[in-house]
Amino acid sequence: MTHTRTHRQTGMNDCVSDTALRDSEQLYRSLVEHAPDAMFVHCDGTIVYANAAAAGLFGAATPDALLGLNAFERVHPDWRGVMHARATAVSEPGGAVPLLEGQMLRLDGTAVDTETIAAGVRYNGAAAVQVVLRDITGRRRAEATQRQSEALVQLCVKHAPAAVAMVDRHMRYLAVSDRWLVDYGLAGETVLGRTHYELFPELPQAWKDIHQRVLAGGCDRCDEAEFLRADGRREWLRWEVVPWYGEAGSVGGLIMFTEVITARKELEIAVRDSEARFRQVLETVRAPALWLDLDGKVTFANDALLSLTGWSSDELLGADWFLQCVPNGAAIRPMFVAHIATEEIPAHFEAEVLTRAGETRLLAWDNNFRRDPAGELLGTSSIGRDVTQQRAVEEAGRIAREAAEASTRAKSDFVANMSHEIRTPMNGVVGMLELALGGTLLPEQREFLEIARSSADSLLTVLNDILDFSKIEAGRLELSSAPLELRDVIADAARIFALAADKKGLELIPHVSHSVPETLAGDPGRLRQVIVNLIGNAIKFTNVGEIVVSVDVLSPTETSAAANSDKDAITIHVSVRDTGMGIAPDKRDQIFGAFQQADSSTTREFGGTGLGLAISSQLVGLMGGRLWVDSEVGRGSTFHFTAVLRRQGHFPMASEVTTIGSRHLPAGTRVLVVDDNATSRHTLSTVLGALGTRVVAVDAADAVATMRQAHSDGQSFALVLLDAHMPGLDGFAVLERMREHMGSQCAVVMMLSASGQHVEGARCRALGVHAYLPKPIHAPELLRVIREARRHMAKGAATVQRSANGGELQGGVTIAVTANPLRVLLVDDNAVNRRLAAGLLERRGHAVTLAGNGQVALGALETGTFDVVLMDVHMPVLGGFEATRKIRSLERGTSAHLPVVAMTASAMLGDRERCLAAGMDGYVTKPILSAELFEVVERLALGGAVWTAPTRAAATAAPKADDEDPIDRSALRHVTGNDAELMRDLLQLFQRGIAEHQFALRLAAGESDLRALESAAHAVKGASGAVGGTRAYKAALALETLARDGRVGDIDGALLTLETALAHLDRALCSSTAVWAYVDATFIP
Repeated sequence: MTHTRTHRQTGMNDCVSDTALRDSEQLYRSLVEHAPDAMFVHCDGTIVYANAAAAGLFGAATPDALLGLNAFERVHPDWRGVMHARATAVSEPGGAVPLLEGQMLRLDGTAVDTETIAAGVRYNGAAAVQVVLRDITGRRRAEATQRQSEALVQLCVKHAPAAVAMVDRHMRYLAVSDRWLVDYGLAGETVLGRTHYELFPELPQAWKDIHQRVLAGGCDRCDEAEFLRADGRREWLRWEVVPWYGEAGSVGGLIMFTEVITARKELEIAVRDSEARFRQVLETVRAPALWLDLDGKVTFANDALLSLTGWSSDELLGADWFLQCVPNGAAIRPMFVAHIATEEIPAHFEAEVLTRAGETRLLAWDNNFRRDPAGELLGTSSIGRDVTQQRAVEEAGRIAREAAEASTRAKSDFVANMSHEIRTPMNGVVGMLELALGGTLLPEQREFLEIARSSADSLLTVLNDILDFSKIEAGRLELSSAPLELRDVIADAARIFALAADKKGLELIPHVSHSVPETLAGDPGRLRQVIVNLIGNAIKFTNVGEIVVSVDVLSPTETSAAANSDKDAITIHVSVRDTGMGIAPDKRDQIFGAFQQADSSTTREFGGTGLGLAISSQLVGLMGGRLWVDSEVGRGSTFHFTAVLRRQGHFPMASEVTTIGSRHLPAGTRVLVVDDNATSRHTLSTVLGALGTRVVAVDAADAVATMRQAHSDGQSFALVLLDAHMPGLDGFAVLERMREHMGSQCAVVMMLSASGQHVEGARCRALGVHAYLPKPIHAPELLRVIREARRHMAKGAATVQRSANGGELQGGVTIAVTANPLRVLLVDDNAVNRRLAAGLLERRGHAVTLAGNGQVALGALETGTFDVVLMDVHMPVLGGFEATRKIRSLERGTSAHLPVVAMTASAMLGDRERCLAAGMDGYVTKPILSAELFEVVERLALGGAVWTAPTRAAATAAPKADDEDPIDRSALRHVTGNDAELMRDLLQLFQRGIAEHQFALRLAAGESDLRALESAAHAVKGASGAVGGTRAYKAALALETLARDGRVGDIDGALLTLETALAHLDRALCSSTAVWAYVDATFIP
């Protein structure tokens, strides 16, 4: 039984052992099957078992797919030998291969990083090797990334511009910058891997405490620490110590940063010192001063700004300027920040400032950028000026100015509309005063009338200036463009003031450079107006010396770009220099204002400048130039202006002028000029020298000696020009001495004297003076007189020019007083024709009553008794034909018959029949000749038969003049019967009416009114014929014919020709002095 029990027990134990073994194997297999690591078993290299993880690692669909494969072929070739040797070493059970990293090959041939361990086992009773593999691809990738990161950190730290070091928790260096090595004397040493304390064994405990605080998770920094280097230099340091964290989030070590800021600190100290000094300066100035930083915050405000705004320093410093002190500053502040970032703040601007009391002030700011010595932008620095009151005044002025401009426009309109109504009666007043002064008067009466005439002239000048000024103010003044001869314009302007200059003992000397073309295009009237104004002022404010008018042409480098762009434009420079009182520098700009004077005391002595300079300045501006003055008190002034004119066709150059002069004087002709004034001598020498002559100019003291020396040298003078009135030894005394020594060997002697000065004809004849020429000298006039003098010399007759106060005239018609004076009603709307006819009739002894048109004539007939009527044909209101028909109508049923003589500017076929059909008894043709007028009037008044003046030859009907003179002087003498006063009156009346003629012509042409244009041309024709205006007469006749025939296409050209002729006449007759020049221009025996 015991045996049985023992046997049974033994069997049970075996059974238990088998079960346990199976369970153990089952458990092991289960563990292997589900293990995360790849496991496989190979016998002699052949895989006999593989778990699921192995299938996944090798990329097999199932573990069975690996069975039978060669395990060594699954090893990467680089690792295959090592693996094979390890496998052989563990072929016996119990052997093991230590952990090995290598690469295996998946079934698709790709490599996978693994950790491998192998051990010898028995499998199915045979020796085998069990291999365990773990995929470490992800870990390898992470390690590579970490290595790259660490390398990058080391690289970045190494090349950081500051001193940077990175240590681990043990203060072992992981990375360090080159700057750190240099700053701490570690250059050239191996630092990485060594500890901070090892390298700096004497490091203060304070730094170690800082390191421990940071390793515990804190931070520490210092923006500015001062220390002394070993060499004693003071340095400033900025440092910061911060922790760095590992993957687990724990502190991995420290990053230490240090920067030597000595240079910046010294710069900051310098900036602070500079700003402190600048602040001290700004605190002392009265102007508000403000500093803003880049964000618009106040960094400085001086006492002046604090006082202006009412803010205290504590309230303003550090405050946002825009939010606190600028209305709507919230919207402006972003713009300021944006502009300062791009450094585009305006240098000057105005802005409102809000005071503490809530008031708004307007400040004008001058702005600059503030920078440190290194050039870094710190903010803005502004100096302000309170312009609140100024702008308020300006605004009030603007409102007032706009109102004034509106008023000015209304005034200008009114003045323009009234211009003719104002000037017409004023011209009448001046004309009547001239007529009154021409008669026999008591001294007291003459004095009264001369004062009245002077006052009337002044008033007319002021009226004309006001009209011009109002036009300029309204922007309605337009310049014309007509041919002009600048030398004529200057000469005419000089002639106006020749008498006035002579009365003050002044020399008036015009000089036009030879570079100035003969003919230009511009506005001659306005140009002359400027020159006349400047000469008039010069004479007014000069008591001793001279006035020199100079004209030249500016070179292209001296002219404006606009003038240079026009190839036909030419810029002239005119200067008027006087030796008067001069103008103080601070007064020069004032004189160009309206009614301004440099010194109020001079107004009382000389009168103000009125509107002349103001108008002249604006006229010059319209001409593309400018007007300015150079002056020295006590030494005189020089007024300059420039004007842009245009070349007009071909203009003669200097060589051509010489050729023209050679027609009158052979080249090389020797001329002696005797004048006490050096400037006058120079001007005459220049004019004559340009004609190819050889000029010697001396004063009176040297004249006789020069003449004698020239004679002895065989170089006698062919022409002598003598100033008649010189101090000490005048021209006549000089000539007497010449005659005493030289006899009559001088070919031609010409006496020069200021216009209006008395020159005795008898004395001139006795001394052999061949011609007398009034100053200032005009080159064309000089040539004409030289030509006439030479012509008279050739005839053997000594001649002199008639002076302004009387003398015989050559070729004149003597008018005898009639024994039967008549009462004549003279009816004509043209003042020139009225004055001519009335003057002739009155010299004949007849009594003349004047009427301006037929309607006025009918009224005169109702109240007066007349022997004969002289009736113009073409008149406004009621013409001559209509008036005559009314006279004849009133005579019906009575025995009365009043003789009516027609005056017409026409002498064409059919005129006689039209006059007779209207009931007229005869007619005379304009321009009126005294003989014809007296014959017709006296024959009819005394009961003679009807008589009509014969049609004249063309030479009579159309007066002629030479190419150099717009007036036919012989015709003028002929029609006036050599009456000097009548000649002067006619010329002055004609000149005063030129503007009205031009206006009527332009108005009719502008409105295409051919009938009105014919009438206007007819009026010009009659007036110009009366004064011998050849060109104007012919041009007016042509225009009248075109208008009558309706030839519209040719009218513009004819109108331009007439306006040019009138402008030429206007230049010649611009003053009474100029008129006398024409009256005086007659040679007498």
